[in-house]
Amino acid sequence: MSNRVTVSETVQSVTVSETTNQVVVTAPNSGAIKVVEVGIRGPKGEENANVGNLNIGIGEHQNEITVRSGDARDLFISANTSIPGASIVVGSNIVPSSDEATSLGTPERKFKEIHVAEGTIFIGANSSISGSSIDIQNFNVDPDGTVRIPGVSLTADANAVDTVEIVASDLASNAQIIALTGDPINLNTGVSDNIVAAINSLSSGNAQHLQDLDDNVVQLTANIGVVSSNLDAYAAYANAAIADVGGEDIAELQANVTSLHENVVSLADNVSANINATTDNVVALDLRVTANLDTITANADALESRTQANLDLTTSNVNSLDFRVTANLNSLAGNVEALDSSVTANLNTLTANVNTLEVRTVANLDSLTANVNSLEFRVESNVGSKADLVTVDTSNLVSAINETYLKTGFPRANIGDIVISGSNISSNAGSITLDATNLLLLGNLIVEGNTTSVDTTVTTLKDPIITLAGNTALESSDGKDRGVEFRYYEDNQSKLGFFGWNAASNSYSFLLDATNSGEVFSGSPADFRAGEMTADSITASVTQSNVFGVTVEATHSVSTGNLVAQTIEVTNLIANSVNTTANTLALGTSLDSSLADGAYQYFNTTTKVTDAIDILNEVLENVRNDTFVKEVSFVSNVTAGNSPLNTTLTITAEGNANNYEISWGDGTANTTTSSTSVPHTYVVPDGGLQTITVTAKNTSGSGEGSEAFSTRSNYISLQTPAPIAGFSIADTTIDDASSVTLTNSSQFTDSYEINWGDGTSNTSLGSSGAGTPGGGGISHTYNNTAGDETYTITLTAAASSNGQDDSTNSSVYVYSTHTPTFTSSVTSGNNEEATSGLPVTFTNTTSSAPGNNSSYPDTIRYQWNWGDGTSQYVNAGSGSSGDTNQSISHTFALSNRAVQQTFDVTLSLYNGHSTSPFASSATTITVNTDPRSEYVGTMSTISQGLNSSSSRLGYLFTDYSGNKRNIATFINQSENTDTYEWSFGDSTNTSLSEGAAGTPTGANITHEYTSTGTYNLSLLATGDNSLTATDDTDTRNNYIEIANPPSAPAGLSSKTITMTSEDVGLSPLLTSSFDDNTGGASASAGDSVNRTVDQVGFVTTDTLSSYAYNAVSGDLSAIVNGSVDGTKTFTTGNDAGTYTSLVISEDIDANGSGATGNSVSGSSRIYPEGFYRVFKAYIQKSATTLSDGVNSFSLQHSTEGSTNTVEIVKESLTDTPSIDLASATLTESVAGTKRYISGLAYYNSGAQVLLSGAQVYNWIDQTYRDTSTPFTIAPATNFESTSGNSISTQNKNYSDLDGASSYLSSSVPLKGTGVNSSNKYTLGDISINVNGSARVSETLKFRMKNVNGTGSYSELSDTKLQVYSQSISGFNEETISVSDNLGATYNDDAKRIVLSGVSGATPSFTSSTDYFNTSVWSGSQTVAGTDEAIVRWGILKHFNTDLSSGYLPVGPDLATGRNGAQFIRLAFRRSNMANFKVRLTGTISSFNIALPGSGIDSSSGSNGWLTATSQYNGAGQPGSNTSGGGNGSDGCALTGADIIPTGSYINNQTYTLTFGTENASNATANQVLISIGLSNGQSLTSLSFEETS
Repeated sequence: MSNRVTVSETVQSVTVSETTNQVVVTAPNSGAIKVVEVGIRGPKGEENANVGNLNIGIGEHQNEITVRSGDARDLFISANTSIPGASIVVGSNIVPSSDEATSLGTPERKFKEIHVAEGTIFIGANSSISGSSIDIQNFNVDPDGTVRIPGVSLTADANAVDTVEIVASDLASNAQIIALTGDPINLNTGVSDNIVAAINSLSSGNAQHLQDLDDNVVQLTANIGVVSSNLDAYAAYANAAIADVGGEDIAELQANVTSLHENVVSLADNVSANINATTDNVVALDLRVTANLDTITANADALESRTQANLDLTTSNVNSLDFRVTANLNSLAGNVEALDSSVTANLNTLTANVNTLEVRTVANLDSLTANVNSLEFRVESNVGSKADLVTVDTSNLVSAINETYLKTGFPRANIGDIVISGSNISSNAGSITLDATNLLLLGNLIVEGNTTSVDTTVTTLKDPIITLAGNTALESSDGKDRGVEFRYYEDNQSKLGFFGWNAASNSYSFLLDATNSGEVFSGSPADFRAGEMTADSITASVTQSNVFGVTVEATHSVSTGNLVAQTIEVTNLIANSVNTTANTLALGTSLDSSLADGAYQYFNTTTKVTDAIDILNEVLENVRNDTFVKEVSFVSNVTAGNSPLNTTLTITAEGNANNYEISWGDGTANTTTSSTSVPHTYVVPDGGLQTITVTAKNTSGSGEGSEAFSTRSNYISLQTPAPIAGFSIADTTIDDASSVTLTNSSQFTDSYEINWGDGTSNTSLGSSGAGTPGGGGISHTYNNTAGDETYTITLTAAASSNGQDDSTNSSVYVYSTHTPTFTSSVTSGNNEEATSGLPVTFTNTTSSAPGNNSSYPDTIRYQWNWGDGTSQYVNAGSGSSGDTNQSISHTFALSNRAVQQTFDVTLSLYNGHSTSPFASSATTITVNTDPRSEYVGTMSTISQGLNSSSSRLGYLFTDYSGNKRNIATFINQSENTDTYEWSFGDSTNTSLSEGAAGTPTGANITHEYTSTGTYNLSLLATGDNSLTATDDTDTRNNYIEIANPPSAPAGLSSKTITMTSEDVGLSPLLTSSFDDNTGGASASAGDSVNRTVDQVGFVTTDTLSSYAYNAVSGDLSAIVNGSVDGTKTFTTGNDAGTYTSLVISEDIDANGSGATGNSVSGSSRIYPEGFYRVFKAYIQKSATTLSDGVNSFSLQHSTEGSTNTVEIVKESLTDTPSIDLASATLTESVAGTKRYISGLAYYNSGAQVLLSGAQVYNWIDQTYRDTSTPFTIAPATNFESTSGNSISTQNKNYSDLDGASSYLSSSVPLKGTGVNSSNKYTLGDISINVNGSARVSETLKFRMKNVNGTGSYSELSDTKLQVYSQSISGFNEETISVSDNLGATYNDDAKRIVLSGVSGATPSFTSSTDYFNTSVWSGSQTVAGTDEAIVRWGILKHFNTDLSSGYLPVGPDLATGRNGAQFIRLAFRRSNMANFKVRLTGTISSFNIALPGSGIDSSSGSNGWLTATSQYNGAGQPGSNTSGGGNGSDGCALTGADIIPTGSYINNQTYTLTFGTENASNATANQVLISIGLSNGQSLTSLSFEETS
């Protein structure tokens, strides 16, 4: 086995420092570092030192340090790389040998890997090998990729390392490998180099070959892409060529393209195969290289010989590899060349084919041109004497045809699709195309047809008159317009126009955007433009627009459109008024003398009439569009004041204004806004009057009426700016007797007065100098009279321009110096326990009146420094404790309550003075020691786990770990005392001296309480080192409480086990004769039971739903089928586990359990931890060891009783039931009431059928399903396109299914009934009610239920139920509709009749027989063997199905002898009827009518029948027997359109049939006979007879 020698850095690192006398040990996980000083012979002079699991010591050689691992963990060791030749010796139990050899490893310990940065590593096998080592210089062993060097064998040690792994890339050129082979062989550098060279060559060569292969594949892919592009181009060229030619050229070209495609596909396959082959070769190469490498690394007895052999083999493999890669690449190159050649050849072939195609196409076109240029008509020998060779110039094809016709003299000639007959030329193709430069027609051109189209751009007519609407006089008006319809383009669409005569108005119309409806035009009147118009009369009833012109001799209004003319001469003008100067006429004064009292506010007497009309027109348009603005007004909140003046305009507009533009009159930009409240600030330093104009607009409107304006002149009156006083102080907080400097910044002022606020005289100033704006600052000095002071400076500035002034002020804060003082209530005292020290009260007696902190910008406060490391701040003037003239208290406590201590107290005052703070002198407070009684008590074992748990609450109870819960432990913590007396509250007292248990220096004292209750404790402690008191008593009431323990939780006897998680199946009940494995099951046949089908897993009860006691002692057992099947004796530990069939899932402390075993938490816990243990368990029995049948389970505790016994049935049946109908039959048991249609019987009501012979399996094993419906019968598949259900879904109970061999015992099924396919049970006969409401042909299906579920339906497909229990619909053969309006006398419908003993479409009949009344069809008519058609499911059809088997009710055999046509024969009666209509839907083969007793009996050539599939001859009495009075034809279809088609589908069409001159009044009983024939596959869905219109 090959191992690697390693030193890992994953555990610890040990670094030898450069100074050689330190060892640094690092733990990588924690990062902790420990430095060990090394002396001459060991750490700090010692031989060895242990650091964790490392032993560090002095080696046997000079400057050598040894590091040994005390366990099997790895080491990471680094040598000093800066010292050439530095060595690391690794090993255990080092034994000196020769100069280099050391020992590595023992049989018990082997290393995995060695990592060497630089230097030399010496590896030895063991001490018995001397002078043998592996010497590797400048080498790293790394886990990534290695090469094995065989032949390194440490034969002296069976467990020694046999190989060393070396990373090839890390081998240095001067590395030496010295083998351990018993007789050391020094491998020279050449051998080493050969190994390295072989490996490098193998690696680099392989890489190069693979790179070359990659390059070739890339090039190949590019070539294939070029080929693909070329193919696409050739394909496009070929498609274009194909589009130009046809015939054989196309086929040949297609063949070439197909061949090219096949070649390309073959080429792609070859490329793919070559690539695959190359890939296989590369894989094989890789495998071979791997094998070679494995061979290289294999161990060998002789390194030199094996190395040489491996090198030879490697060289061979490399050569082989090179050869294979070269061969593959050559093969690939060959394939690519072959591909290129093949593609080139194919492309050459394609080019040749295209060239050939082009030549052939040119030749064909030349030949066609030649044939067209000279059209030859050759008349062969059958022309006779007129057979001349006629050659004509085809530049005029019509002339050629005429000339040919004239020369040949033939009355008819065919030239291609052109037929020349007499003077007519027609085309078999439907149209004739005359293609010539000019077409000359000699004579008149008469065009007949509905449409004549002339698609020319220039049309010239010589005729000066164009006549529309024919060339003959009209006899009446056709209501159509006459004129020209034209197309024009407007509004990005094509439109129609019309000008011409309007027939409706008898006037000439010019319309645009016109619509042509049956040659009657409507549209919009178009504008008319002319240079001069003369009219006898122009009349307008409504004025809508104007007449414009350069010269207007009369003003005229036109009803539609505009009339624009240069001059209008009017002979007769009809108008209300004429004004020839309206464009220059002014409005003048109105009747009410006001032009502004209407909608428009801006008319005046000089407004021109035309302008006024235009304005009103625009105003009306704005009113119509709700964009009208009538007028606007505004008001300002202020109209006078100093500049700058803030104003707000409130705007009111009448109309629908949404935008306002305001001109403020001060030169600022106009304001545009939608708001009616608009602010503006006037900044006019020189003052003045301002005019405001407001324009109100609707931005959606336009023109007059869309805006209104209002102007208020000199509306705002501005004065010069009001004076503004202002100044600044450089520093507003100064020391007493210091100065401030005021800088004046007033505006619009020219005189000043300063009040300094300290009672000195005011300073008055003019417009310039110090203290004025721009004149520099002015100074003033303040001197406090007492304490800190605040002064207010007031500056009043005045303006002579308007006589106004303004004032402003600012405060200056002047701070004084202070001397804090205070007094104390005491200066010494004891460290009293009651007050936790010495309380002292101090009074602040400072008298220098510091300022109120809340009134000054700088903080003014006191600081009380207590001398114990704490201090307290008090704001001056707050009135708080410690403020001026206020008291404050502080308690001084000893830091060591056994040592006296002094405290120096001082008071400091802070304010804004530059020398602040100011400190008082110190007062010393002395605190002396005080005797104290202190103790702490808890129960020795604290009862934990309850929310109400107390460390001083105990119980008269010993827990399951043996701890008494009624013993308390007390700790004496008294101070400055030496004698003690304990009182435990139960009449037990104990006196002690210092050092005894129960004293501060002695052990803790315990006390056991023997009864329940609460106990008061006290400790009297006495000492003599106090200045005053000598003893102290610590009394604590109700300090210890002893209670009775809570009762143990409920035991197993109160628990119930279940098997709900195991139970499977649907309502399982126990079968009769079940298997009982319990020896006396409590369950009986028919009982509900638990059930399992586990066969390979476990049958498992549910885990106890609550915890049970006792899990500390006693035996818990699983009882299976009455016997113990697993027991565990409880201990005080966690006994959870599996013990045969017993599984204890939980064994916990009762702290998590309630009294009944329920899980509890928080405040619901009642058991302290450690009192009791409880458990949960279940039974897990291997299913393979349980027998099928009833099995029982229970849990039993040796001291706490047993659970209930739960029973479960095990069985093997897992499938749902299946029904086998192979031998089943369905027969009629109760006929019920049947319905007959066309002689066929259908179930209508009251019928029953019987299912016999059905078998069931996978049904019952040990259990059966509790259900009253184990068997279900349901309708299955409908046939013949019917719908509905023949029966309702029906269910049967277990008794209904009992067969000849009963499976029931006292109504309970027997075990194993139909348990599997080998034990099928045959069910008894099952009665089924045929109770569906439907028209249906349908099969039935059946399924069963068991405990596993409901099985799939099984369909009895060989018997169909025929049910017709709904009212008859569709085709009713007994009542076929005949219109009451047809004929006279009768209004009844047609009936199906029977013509006995006859057959065919025109059977013979007796003329004197009243078939309508004497031969009416019966539904139960016998139809077997007849040619009668059948009405089946509302459709009359050709029907030939054998209904005698596979159908219930059993019907006739209609398949025998009925393959020919089948018929329905009808009769209806009417008088005074010669014609009638028949309406039908379907497909027929014949339709005949007869009129028995009439003359048609003789005139008909078909036994008195007429056929509706032929047309009536047009006159007389129909009938082909002319000798009998017939008109020569038996056809009775009135017209050709009335011929009833045969063999094709008729969709609700009517056809008129006639008896000609004969009438139904002449027929026997006025009856009409109908015979309709149907061939195979034909049918009728509707038929009726109607009157003709």
